[in-house]
Amino acid sequence: MSAVCSGAEGFSTEEDQELLSRIEKQLKRRFVIGSQVSEHAIVQDFTRQVLTTAFTVLLNFLFVTAISSEACGN
Repeated sequence: MSAVCSGAEGFSTEEDQELLSRIEKQLKRRFVIGSQVSEHAIVQDFTRQVLTTAFTVLLNFLFVTAISSEACGN
């Protein structure tokens, strides 16, 4: 992973490096180093987190939109 994070052969942007670094930190935080975890379990965990976050953002947007509409008399 460190080769990718260091911009292997100049193909990754700074944004890519930051994203990979964040993913690596999340993996280290969620799974004990040395443990055996299937790729499927990792993908499911991240998918569940992304869907939960997306759903929360959507609900907040809808709530704010509803309040704005009421305030404007729509």
